[in-house]
Amino acid sequence: MAEFLDRLVNARDSRTGWVKETASSILSLKTRFEAGDITESKYVEGLDALKSGDGEVGAGGSLEERAIIDNGILNLKNLL
Repeated sequence: MAEFLDRLVNARDSRTGWVKETASSILSLKTRFEAGDITESKYVEGLDALKSGDGEVGAGGSLEERAIIDNGILNLKNLL
């Protein structure tokens, strides 16, 4: 598994708050897309909606957590 996916899975399984919920949502979108439940455009739209905003770290989040999420999203989009 790619490093960015490992970080998302780890964030979902071991972190709390914003990063845990966001990582879980990203991985759920990935699963739904791979299963054919959603189109590529809906997948990308969903990923884009989960990116942290400029200067935003999420509730109780850190810059490291923001990097986990944003890098994961970028790399998943690059796999398309």
